[in-house]
Amino acid sequence: MKTKSLNKELLTSVGVFAAFAVVAAAATYIYSPILGSNADTSRDLDVSLTVDSALNLNTTVNDVNLAGQVNTFVSDYLNVNVTTNSQYGYTLTIEDVDSDTNLNNTNTSVLDTVSSAFIGAKTSSTMENNTWGYSLNQTDFFRVPERGEPAAIKRIETPLTAQDTTRVDFGVKIGNLTSGTYTDRVLFTAYVNGVDGYPEDGTSTQNPGAAPIAPMQDFSCTLLANIGDTTTLKDSRDGNTYAIKKLADGKCWMIENLRIAGKTITSADSNVTSDFTIPESRLGSTSFIDDPNVYVDPTYGGYYNYYTATAGTGGTSLTSGNATSDICPKGWRLPTGGDDGEFVALSDSYESSSEMVSDTNFSFAGLIYGNSVSGAGSYGYNWSSTVYSRNSAYLLAIYSPSSVNASYNLNKDSNYSVRCLAK
Repeated sequence: MKTKSLNKELLTSVGVFAAFAVVAAAATYIYSPILGSNADTSRDLDVSLTVDSALNLNTTVNDVNLAGQVNTFVSDYLNVNVTTNSQYGYTLTIEDVDSDTNLNNTNTSVLDTVSSAFIGAKTSSTMENNTWGYSLNQTDFFRVPERGEPAAIKRIETPLTAQDTTRVDFGVKIGNLTSGTYTDRVLFTAYVNGVDGYPEDGTSTQNPGAAPIAPMQDFSCTLLANIGDTTTLKDSRDGNTYAIKKLADGKCWMIENLRIAGKTITSADSNVTSDFTIPESRLGSTSFIDDPNVYVDPTYGGYYNYYTATAGTGGTSLTSGNATSDICPKGWRLPTGGDDGEFVALSDSYESSSEMVSDTNFSFAGLIYGNSVSGAGSYGYNWSSTVYSRNSAYLLAIYSPSSVNASYNLNKDSNYSVRCLAK
C-alpha cells in the first residue's frame, strides 16, 4: 500500500500581533468494487472488493489571531482533525513551508523578524522576546522546523473509529518591533501509515524532488565535517526522524529523545546481539528492574527503565561496567557514564552548563510518576550504558539550564530518556 498524504498550510502574521490563515486541499481515494458474472449453465463466480485508504484533514478555524503587546507572551490555538479508514492509522507532522522559519514584515524594507530558531522547550516565562513556536500541551513551545525536517506531532498505529483531533497552540513573545504585519507559512501533513505501521517515505511525498531522508542505520559521523553541523535521519525500525548534530566533543549525537516502542529489534537494525522486544507505550504500570517498561510522550519522547534502555542487558545481574546492548539503532549506542564517561567528556567540552544544555538540546523531560509525566520543564535525566551498582546506573542529570551533573546515578527501575551516540 502506498503512503498517502494531505497538506494544510498556515499563513502566520505578527505585527505587534500575529495571525494564522489556513489554506487546505483534501482528497479521498476509494476504488469501486469489481464484479464478475457469466450466463453459463454452471460456473463459479468471483466477487472482489478493493477499497484504498481514505484520508481527510481539516482545521477548526482559518485564522489564529495573536494580538499582543510589547514584552508579553500571547498564544492561541487551532484543532487539526483527521479521519482515515487505514487499518494502520496515520502520522501528522508540522514544518515550515521553506527554510526561513522567521515571521517577516510584509513591508520588505523592515528588517525586524520574529524568530523560531531556538533550541529546546520554552514556556510563556522563558521564551525570549521576538520569538515564536508551537505547543502540543499548551505549556512547552518548540521551534517550527524547516521544510524537509518535519516534526511528527501525532502518530496512531491502530484504526480510527471516529475523527481524531490534535490541538496545536502557537505562541509569540513580542519585544521592540517595528509596527506592521509579520508573516510566515506553516505546513501540516497527514500520512496514511504503510502496511508495516509507519510512513514509507514522508519527505519525497511532501516535498517532490527532494532526496529521501537517509536512515540512521547507514550513518557515519564523518559525514558531518564540522562542529555544529546537523542533519536529519530516519530510524528504519519505525520511521521516526531525529535531528543529529556534531557537538563540541567532536562526536555525533541525537539531539532529540528516542521514541521507539512496540517493536522487536534485531542485530540487523539495532545495537543488540539478540532479539529484544520493546513493549508498547503505556502509563500506570509499575516499572521493575528486570522487566521492560516504556512510555512515549508526544512532546518529550520516550521514557525507558534501564532494563529496556539496555535491551535486557542492564538488569540486576549487571553490577558494574557497561551494558553490552541497548535499544539504539544499528551504528549507534548509549554513551558511557561515570566520572570518566562520555557524558562528562561532553560536558567538559563546553565553557558552561547553560551553553551545553542550549547546544545539545537536552530536554527537561522529567520522569514518569504513576499515570503522568512529572517534572517536565524542571529537570531531565538521560541514561548511559554504565552501571553503578546492582540497582542503579549512571546518567546525565539536568536540573536547570545552568545546572548539570554528568556522572549522577539513579535507580534502574525509573523511566528516563535515551539519547544515542554514533559509533
